[in-house]
Formats: sequence, structure tokens, C-alpha cells
Amino acid sequence: DVSLLEQGNAVRDALLATDPAVSPESAVALFETFFALLTSFIGDTAGATLEINAPESINAPTVAVFTAGIMIVAGAGYWFLTRKWPSITKWAPWAGFGFAIVTAVMPFAASPDATTATTLAAMHVITGLAWLGGTLQRTPPHGLA
Repeated sequence: DVSLLEQGNAVRDALLATDPAVSPESAVALFETFFALLTSFIGDTAGATLEINAPESINAPTVAVFTAGIMIVAGAGYWFLTRKWPSITKWAPWAGFGFAIVTAVMPFAASPDATTATTLAAMHVITGLAWLGGTLQRTPPHGLA
């Protein structure tokens, strides 16, 4: 039985094999954004209002910008930090995943609608899994061993 993370990694590897210009970080951000948008669509279909205690509601562009933006900014920070401190690769993947899981409870305080809160919490979990899949490596980055 193949896990969802393993399937995502296989798709990412296939994409990288066909187009060497696509970085692993870009592929992860692309897949994360796709799955977050899919989750948003499923939540909308299930009756989620996607209204939260914020000035504007959640919509597809907001989901796309925030999910891709978070991964791009965090990924760039991870890349730069690992160049100076390679040992970060041992704990940062799990720290980011843990942060995403802990913050998955926040939507339940931001929305009175349980379907909306569950949809947004699922997006947090997706982001955590994408971060883990994109940063958890068998070998350190930059050719460091």
C-alpha cells in the first residue's frame, strides 16, 4: 500500500525527470497549492461558507497565494539557512510539520462553521505534509555530506 506522501513524491520525481528546470521546491509548492485548492473545492461542495473572522472571505486566489507564498518564503529561508547550518536538515522538516499540525486548530477559533474550520484545518495538514515531503531528504542539500 503506497501512502499519499509517497505518491506525491513519485509525481514530483517524475516531473523533475521530465523538466530539469523545475526545482524540487517549486514542484512541492505547485502540488501543495493544487491540493489546497482541491480541498477548498471539496469544502465548498460540502457546504463550507469559507467565511472567517477576517476582513475578507477565503476564495481560490487567496488559497493559491497563501499556500504557494508560504512554501516559497519558508523554502527560500530553509535553503539559505541550510547553506550555513546543514544540521538544520535534521530537525527543520519535523519542526515545520509540527507547526502546521499545531496551527490546524486555529480555524476552529476563526470560524463558527464547522465545515469551514475542518476545510481550513485540512489545508494546514496539507501544508505540513508538503513541507515534510519537500524538506525531508536522504542527503543534505548543496552536495554537503
